[in-house]
Amino acid sequence: MKRKGVLLFILVLLFSGCSKGKSETKAKPLSNEDVSLITSVKQKGALSQMNLPNLTEEEAKNTLEDKYNLEMNVFLTKAMTSVDDLVEAEGLQSKDRNYTILAEENKLTIYAVQHYDLEDHGQILLGQAEATYKYDKTSQKIHSLKQSILINCTSFESNEEKKLEVLVKKLAEAMMVTESDQVVKQFSVEIKKSADALSKKVISIYDDSKEAEKKAGVGRLINLSFDREGRLEEVYAQVTDYSN
Repeated sequence: MKRKGVLLFILVLLFSGCSKGKSETKAKPLSNEDVSLITSVKQKGALSQMNLPNLTEEEAKNTLEDKYNLEMNVFLTKAMTSVDDLVEAEGLQSKDRNYTILAEENKLTIYAVQHYDLEDHGQILLGQAEATYKYDKTSQKIHSLKQSILINCTSFESNEEKKLEVLVKKLAEAMMVTESDQVVKQFSVEIKKSADALSKKVISIYDDSKEAEKKAGVGRLINLSFDREGRLEEVYAQVTDYSN
C-alpha cells in the first residue's frame, strides 16, 4: 500500500509540474505595436491562382482590396518610403516603384521593387521588399507570415554615416521597435569599426526573433552586410509573425 501511495504522489507531482509548465509558456496578448504589424482577415475559400507583375502601387493596392480584402502592407509601405527618402537625400533619380502579386492555393506574396538611374551604369536596384501571407483552411482567414526589405547601399557615392543612421532609424520605426534610438546607437558602433573587422561580415544590430517565437509574438531583425572593403553593402530588415 505504501508503494502505491508513493507512486500516486509522484504522478500527482509530475502532472502538476507539466500543467504549470504549460501555463507558463502560454502566449501573452500581443502589444499594440505587434498588432499594427500583422494581418488577419476573413477569406472564403482557397486563394485563386494569380501572377500579376509590373503593377503600379495603386493597381497593387486595388487588387489586394478587391480580391482579398487586404490593405497594402503597412511595414512594406513605410520601409519603401524610407528608401525614397534616401534617394532624395542622395540627389538620385528614382524610377516608379514596381509591384508583383503572386497567389497560390494557400499562399499570397507581394513584391515591391525600386530602381534608380545612375550615370554610366543605367538602372540600379535600390530596394526590394516582400510581404508573405498564408491562407488557413480551418479559420478561413489570411494571416501575415513575413515582411522584409533589402536595401542596396553600394552605389551611394557618399555612404555617409548620418544619412544611413536616418535610414536605420526609419526602418526601426516602421517595424515598431520601441528602442529605435538604441538601434541607431548600435549601428553607429558597428559602422565605425575598421575595414578589416567589417570585411564580408553580416552583423545584426537588432534581433528579438527567438524570444518572439517562444512567446508566439512578432519578431524583428535588422542586419548589416559589408563588402570586401568593409563598406556597407546592404541593410536587411525583417518582421516575422509567430502568433499563428
